[in-house]
Amino acid sequence: MERKKSPIAADPVALDILDKLYFPESLDALYEEVDAAPAVIRDVILSLLDNDLISILRYDDRRRDWLPTAIFDKDNLAEYRFVITRKGLMLHNRLL
Repeated sequence: MERKKSPIAADPVALDILDKLYFPESLDALYEEVDAAPAVIRDVILSLLDNDLISILRYDDRRRDWLPTAIFDKDNLAEYRFVITRKGLMLHNRLL
């Protein structure tokens, strides 16, 4: 039985973003570090989120820390941080 190939494998921008998210990063940092247009980076981030390859973090004032959240505003991604998930890490390492 042949293993189904991930569409992420064919997307160099997605691989580059996954490579940057071993530690939490802001959208602005990704705009600076990834060689792609901001609209492309935003679309790839949303795709990675939809595929559970990255998670989104929101700042919690009470705990003074970035915590995972399932609820976020797609129009204000600059307010959040992003980090690779276990699933994303396993895929990324397999593709390298």
